[in-house]
Amino acid sequence: MNTNSSLPLGTIIGNCKIQETLGQGGGGISYLAFDQSLERAVVIKEHYPMGLCHRAESGAEVSPTDKKLYAQSLATFCKEARLLAQLNHPNIVRVYDIFEGAGTAYLVMEYINGVNLRDFMQQDSTDFTAASHTLTQLLHTLHYLHGNSVLHRDIKPGNIIIRNNGVPVIIDFGSAHIGTANHTLTPVGSPGYAAPEQFSPHGRVGAWSDLYALAQCFLHLLTTQQKKKAPHQFIKTLHKAAAPAIENRYKTADEWLQSLPSGHAQRTFSLFFFAGTAIIATILGLLIFIIRPAESSPAQQPPLQQQPDAQPATPQPPPEQAKKTVTPVTSPQATPSAIPFCTPLRPLVPKESGMQLTKDGIITTIK
Repeated sequence: MNTNSSLPLGTIIGNCKIQETLGQGGGGISYLAFDQSLERAVVIKEHYPMGLCHRAESGAEVSPTDKKLYAQSLATFCKEARLLAQLNHPNIVRVYDIFEGAGTAYLVMEYINGVNLRDFMQQDSTDFTAASHTLTQLLHTLHYLHGNSVLHRDIKPGNIIIRNNGVPVIIDFGSAHIGTANHTLTPVGSPGYAAPEQFSPHGRVGAWSDLYALAQCFLHLLTTQQKKKAPHQFIKTLHKAAAPAIENRYKTADEWLQSLPSGHAQRTFSLFFFAGTAIIATILGLLIFIIRPAESSPAQQPPLQQQPDAQPATPQPPPEQAKKTVTPVTSPQATPSAIPFCTPLRPLVPKESGMQLTKDGIITTIK
């Protein structure tokens, strides 16, 4: 993909050489690059807000058209990059570095080798079990994000990459909202996936908005064969999460997880557990039967009546299976990069904002 505003191929940014333009959005341009120091492929996101800057005809230098708005956009870009660097989850793209140069800033991220969710769901080898497992992993990931007061706001098939080992990874946090610094949010989102409230400047955006988009992804992408094998309850949860009215949706990822039907893997585990317990009990009984007559032999130990009777081992009933719960992972404290115009983001939801995102994902004002 080539755009007039993209960096020319072969441009060296930091230690990275630009190899390909991956895409351009309202806030920046993404590139596939090669880190020449560490000898690995990376993805670089360049801060390049459309309408607020332009690039020289030759070279990489970026010049603002509105210095004040550009400076605000740059500060937001750095703030979001720092937050993403603090997140630590196997299903979230990793940040390697952030640095300034050529009049703007660059975010260096992990390159995910895999396919997007759309291509993954349409593969012949992807059955309902794999699709269901993918949804479950993504719900755990959103639970973690929302627990750290982060709204992605652009969940769509192209922003979910499935690694070659089947692990889904959420990428592109360019539209993410950190905490609840404003009463209103700038309308963002991808039509067909984003919740209706995201297109209104006064819409009540929250965790339920990301859940709506995720549900739309699976409603659009489930193949006919996958739907035939899907339990009715599974499809029902998708429609509930994608309900037009906010009050009819799940408010948190954990609430949706609790509504999903138990999977085949869980039932299989239970069968093996009880079968294994029965086998162990049988073996113990046989061992006791064999050992006790040997102990009663006159040539061995004193008569059996002089010893306390051996009590046969009684197998204990299997413990009740605990309900599946989701525990948010605490993100590690990362040392911010030394960039003059960026400040560390601590805490994740600034107290001075006057707003907070409650545990159930509702935006409220701190009184």
